[in-house]
Parts: sequence; C-alpha cells; structure tokens
Amino acid sequence: MRNTSLATICNSSFASLCLAVLLTSSALSQDQTKATEKFFERFKNVDLPAGMEFEAYERSEPRPLRIYRLTVDLAACQAQPVIGVAADPDGDGPAETSLTSPKALAKEKQMVVAINTNAWTMIPDPQTGKSPGYIAGGHADVHGWVVDGDRRVSPVQEGYWTFWFDTEGRPSLKNLTPQAAKTIAQPNVAIAGFRGILSEGEVLVPPSDVLHPRTSIGFDASRRKLVMLVVDGRQKKISEGVSEEELAKLMIEFGCSEALNLDGGGSSVMILREKDGDLRFINRSSDITGVRPVPVVFGFR
Repeated sequence: MRNTSLATICNSSFASLCLAVLLTSSALSQDQTKATEKFFERFKNVDLPAGMEFEAYERSEPRPLRIYRLTVDLAACQAQPVIGVAADPDGDGPAETSLTSPKALAKEKQMVVAINTNAWTMIPDPQTGKSPGYIAGGHADVHGWVVDGDRRVSPVQEGYWTFWFDTEGRPSLKNLTPQAAKTIAQPNVAIAGFRGILSEGEVLVPPSDVLHPRTSIGFDASRRKLVMLVVDGRQKKISEGVSEEELAKLMIEFGCSEALNLDGGGSSVMILREKDGDLRFINRSSDITGVRPVPVVFGFR
C-alpha cells in the first residue's frame, strides 16, 4: 500500500513554503512518481493569510483518492467569512440567482479561498419548458438557506441542513426548519447542504458504495477550527471519490466534531489565492467540460 502523500502550505509570512511529500518510493513506479510530483507542484504558489493551512493528499486506499483540506483557525485568522452569489435575474420570478463561474464569484468578493455550497434546480426555459443544463447564466432555484449580508438569497428549506455563523462569529450547524430559523438571530453568512454527516463526533450516515466527488464543511468541538474539504472523484485510477460515510470519517480525521455534506459531483470545487494575487482552481473537476458554474460559493476574504 502506498503511504499518504501530502503537500502542506502554511503561513509564515510566506517567506518560505512548507512543502512535504511523504512517499514510499519503492512502492511507486517512475510514472507514478512523476504524476505525484506534478500533482504537488501545482500548490507551490498558494498564498494564504495567517491562521489558514492548506494540505493536499494523494492516497491509494481504500481506492485512489486526491483530497484537499483547508483549515481556518477562527481565533487567529483575520479573514472574514463571505458568500459569493450572483444577482437575482428575474425579480419576483422563480429564480433566485444565476449560475456563474465559481472563480468569478470568488473574485468579486475578493476571496482568498472558496468552495462550492448549495445544491440547486435549474429553472426551465419558458419557451421550451426544458432545463438549459448547467450553463453560465442559467437561472437557478437554490436549495436551502443562503444569506449574504442583508440579502436573503434563499430561505431555509426542510431536508437541507444549514451552516451559519452566529452573532459571536462562531460556526453553527443544524437541521433547521423554517419555523426554528425564526428563533435565531439572523446571520450575515449562511449556506446549506444535503445533510449533516457528523454530530458531536458521531457519524450520522450509513456505509455505502455510492462514490462521488464531495465537498464538506465542518468544525471542531471548540468551534474555533473550521475545515473545508474537497475530494475529487469519477477519475479512474486517479481519484475515484468517496461515500458520505467516508467523507464523515475524513472530517473526523481532520479534527471535526460537526460536518455537513455540501453539493458534490461536478460542482465540487476549491479555489485558493496564489502569490500573484490570482485565484486558482485547486482540485480537478469531474465534468469533461471543465469547472461547472454554480449558484453560490462560500469563502474568506
């Protein structure tokens, strides 16, 4: 079995780059070694503020996997959580926003890191009655709560767990109902996912052989460490994806007691700032057409 490989990017005024590749060289062919070196080479210019740490992992068990983790020390990091979402395209119509390149959404809010968040349904073309597919500019009905400052983009929706920051700036995660949401102070930042996968350190989802690219967000018991995680999938012999249970166990491995399964599949994306100030797609989309436009991203600026 090949050992876990990782590249660690940590802040030290970025005078130096902390890069460690842990490999059992005898277990790797020359081609595998070159592929791994090329994989980690992509992260050498990542530039994060103090209080953030990024790690990329390449694993061979339980199947080929590429995993990307961003941890934020909320007590030490001065960056602020923020939502990226396009304007409402049709006013009182059924759409809440338009699909947009996740990089464009992140750039607009000057984010240094971003991930995809909520699932959504495409609004059918009024002329044909058919869904236009996942195209930039396509109108979308977002599933679950989205709050961007004073803008309430999408309401709480039963069946979609909510992640938000409370009035003291601490992360929260619950299966809120619309009625229960009225009893909490309205947050400035809120997103939603399919369901909670981890609560008080206990896995909430059963074992499964359903493997997909995944995105998750979670935090530790102190509510001071936030973890954003993306796992590539649908890429045979490179990264074949994980189940929800495996995703939950990864979040436990990375220190979380609470975690949420966000939208995944071709929507799974992580974006980080590089030294030149530009943003880079860190993971590899499973869509053959490239990175999918999405309705909402969450990140820090």
